[in-house]
Amino acid sequence: MHTGLATEVELLGLIVTRNFPTTNLMISALVAYLGANDAGPGFYKLAKKLGLLSSNASRNERWEFWVTEVGIVHDYYAGGIAVRRPTRA
Repeated sequence: MHTGLATEVELLGLIVTRNFPTTNLMISALVAYLGANDAGPGFYKLAKKLGLLSSNASRNERWEFWVTEVGIVHDYYAGGIAVRRPTRA
């Protein structure tokens, strides 16, 4: 991984780690992976660590989680409302 990219990934993880206890959100969902319409692997790794995503989630399940999280983050910061995340099956 390029040093600059590694630093950005680390910073995004730190932001989520500090923000999550207050908001229960992964604000880094708003950052798309370079050259893709998706989140990066670090996003999914942290989501699994936080217990938000199954460790054996399929590609489709990961993508659905990301899209849902983007919507939840937008809703929360647009109106400051508490938004409930759909429960995992």
